[in-house]
Amino acid sequence: MKNFPAYRDVRIILDTAIANAQWPLEYTLSSAGEATQWRLRANRLRSEIRKYDKKLNGKPHGESPYDELVFLLEKDSNIVVIDCRVPTGVLTHAGQRVEPIILDEEPDDEDDFELGDLT
Repeated sequence: MKNFPAYRDVRIILDTAIANAQWPLEYTLSSAGEATQWRLRANRLRSEIRKYDKKLNGKPHGESPYDELVFLLEKDSNIVVIDCRVPTGVLTHAGQRVEPIILDEEPDDEDDFELGDLT
């Protein structure tokens, strides 16, 4: 599957959710079946972007700009809840706050994958 423009409708919602950054968000569709299909397509898009990124950058695991997002769907609901995995607690040592970091992330590089590469 290489036709990422086929997921433009999904990307619009996901990009808007990330830009809004107020969690959780609800995406209401016309039926439970349509909501289930949209969630499937959102997860498929994320998976395809990871595969593309892995191939493009030779990484052991590809990344997607949507990796932090979670798509929740209650049974028989037409609403997809879009939430973001973010640290919610406070990390401390000896009573002093410690800022969380990720050691394996590299600074942005001009060769890094961009969403614009998909269109």
